[in-house]
Amino acid sequence: MQTKIRAINDGAEVDVVANGNGALNVYKHIPDMASLSYAGKVWQVQDQTTTAGLTAPPTTTAGLTMQNPAASGRIYVVLGVSFIGDVTPAAIEQVTIWHCAHKLAAAALTRDITLQATGAAAIMGMAALQGAYDGSIILDRGASVVDDGWCPISTVDFHIGVSLVDFGLLIPLIVPVIVPEGGSYSVAPLVTEATQEIGLGFLWAEVEVEDLS
Repeated sequence: MQTKIRAINDGAEVDVVANGNGALNVYKHIPDMASLSYAGKVWQVQDQTTTAGLTAPPTTTAGLTMQNPAASGRIYVVLGVSFIGDVTPAAIEQVTIWHCAHKLAAAALTRDITLQATGAAAIMGMAALQGAYDGSIILDRGASVVDDGWCPISTVDFHIGVSLVDFGLLIPLIVPVIVPEGGSYSVAPLVTEATQEIGLGFLWAEVEVEDLS
């Protein structure tokens, strides 16, 4: 048995039909996140300054931390984490990216990545003609943070016997991380050799509270 309900589409009433179990079938016409990108709310940044990775799981020193200022008026939805590498020894190596959503608000961190409008380190919008970044995110490299428990995101193996340079990867998050006003989110690389140098980055959306409620 099907159940019909009435809905409004562009001012006109239309029938919406649920199946016998009451589930509503919805067919997507555009990919996920396309509406957010079209609205100019999705951004990506890659720190092109690389530093030596950790050889033990992270604790109180992060690789890169994003902080949402207390009065930003926005919520950050982290969709992915990226990394690049420009130094690695001539051996079989691994890079494991770990992350931590911090439990409590912290004092304002240092903005190590400048929010410049153009150039190699600029924050990039995910829609052409989106314009320069208009938010207030703080991106701190090597921040001292509270060890609130770290978990791995992904491991990448380099099965090669020569030195590697200029490699990178974007890791989509299966469950997006929410960073409310005053909150912080950190990532860090765990590497096989202390000589491996990694730079980190984020893919995120900035939305209003009403967008998530």
